[in-house]
Amino acid sequence: MTTTTVLADDWALLHSATGLDDEALAAEVATRGARHTDEGSHGSDPHDAFIHAAAAAAAYRLDIVAGRDRHREAVEHGRAANERVVWLDREVVPPLKEEAKALRAEIRRLETELRSIDVDPSGIEPTIEWPTTLTVEDYGGSRYETPADRKRAVVSFFERRDEDR
Repeated sequence: MTTTTVLADDWALLHSATGLDDEALAAEVATRGARHTDEGSHGSDPHDAFIHAAAAAAAYRLDIVAGRDRHREAVEHGRAANERVVWLDREVVPPLKEEAKALRAEIRRLETELRSIDVDPSGIEPTIEWPTTLTVEDYGGSRYETPADRKRAVVSFFERRDEDR
């Protein structure tokens, strides 16, 4: 058995156009659908192009209505993820960056102390390849206090980018 979903507004429109009750209308829809399926994509009906366009429009409307909740969930998930990133940038990252900066300073101090007593720090494992180590010494904290600040910055970036074109 095949199940077909029809929007309530479309079903009401079919009711008003045909005057059939639910059972008779369902049978008519199934019969016509089967006939058009059996005849292939271009049946013998002179209004076939219109029929297929109307069916496609109804299918698109159904997809939009059915996808509404998924879209709402995706928007909410995106908003929550954005808020989480802003929170991490504001609350978690700054103390970690400051701690890493202090640890790098302590490593450099200890390396200098070792050199002062004629010990080569490069022989001590694990070594730190300072020229290739990615560090941010001038970190100034988060640029965004709220998700709205971050959104404004992104929009501004793309507006400036479009102006450059």
